[in-house]
Amino acid sequence: TQSTWEPNQPLFIYEMLPILLIAAQVFLINAADDLYILPPGRKPINVSLSISLESIRSIASDATIDVHFKMRWYDGRHAGSSFLLSGTGAIDSFWIPDITFITTDKLKYVENNRYINVTKGHIVCNQKIHMRVPCVPNPAHFPFDKINCRIILSSYAFDSTEMTLRWYPDGVNFPIHFSNINHLGFRWLNGNQDCSVSQTLATEGRRTFWILEGDLLFARLCSIHLMGWFLPCASLVIASWATFYVNLASTPARAAIGMTTCLSMLTLISGSDLKGNSVYLLISISTSDVYAWVSFIFVISAFCEFAFSDWQAKRKKALYGSRPMAVKYLTQVSRVAFPALFGIFNVGFWIYVLSILP
Repeated sequence: TQSTWEPNQPLFIYEMLPILLIAAQVFLINAADDLYILPPGRKPINVSLSISLESIRSIASDATIDVHFKMRWYDGRHAGSSFLLSGTGAIDSFWIPDITFITTDKLKYVENNRYINVTKGHIVCNQKIHMRVPCVPNPAHFPFDKINCRIILSSYAFDSTEMTLRWYPDGVNFPIHFSNINHLGFRWLNGNQDCSVSQTLATEGRRTFWILEGDLLFARLCSIHLMGWFLPCASLVIASWATFYVNLASTPARAAIGMTTCLSMLTLISGSDLKGNSVYLLISISTSDVYAWVSFIFVISAFCEFAFSDWQAKRKKALYGSRPMAVKYLTQVSRVAFPALFGIFNVGFWIYVLSILP
């Protein structure tokens, strides 16, 4: 016979329903807690970090790079599991170390380029990141300087008593060979892929945090600056000496040469964009500034020599009726003195440049 349910007859499922709902809530709460609570066991938890450089997009006041960021740690809650998950939501159901990139700008995680590998509690998490890291040059030596693009990592919330950060043995590594980066206007400092890593402790209030640093070291290519800055400056200085060879009576020609070289020099100095938007370079006096302003002094001095000799010639002519020999002698001395002094300056300058080249 078929049994029927009567309204006053209790059913087991309806009696258990509140208990099942409570149990489900407790399970969900515990599962959610696993995402935010440190793995159980001995403290501090050891987390090893490494960065694999995939590409270098640009280098200026900061470097735009793509990296694969890898973290390794042990979580006893997954001691009996071994699996590999990949894709957008691969790491959403796991506790992940709260590593933050300090001083990094425009950091973006590439959603579909991540995986997590669990092997009996040993977890490896790999994520692709697009970021911009600040680069610090040596302003006094520009454009013959080296720059340091620094990646700094730390835990956001867990101090050294709860989490220990270490560089994995490969630290910052290069799975792809980036030996030629000349198209970016830089080269590796020592001719190969240079990166130094370090780890230290930093104190904030009463808490101490691990700080990991990775430095990408580059040297600036000088060829573009030689052709776009130093050679034009030297050419204008040499062009200003033409006033010493023009006939002393050709005042308009000498004046035109002097004014043209002075204005061209001012345009070159004020209109140059070789330093870009780097605050470090704009607020400091560099070797390029010294060369440019010394060259400008030579150009101005040549123009002042013309003005003085022309004034003397007209004054003496008004007094004595002829152009004095002293004016000619001054012009002849200038023909020798100006090139000699500029040559001495260049010898000393380029010897200094060779001594500071990275």
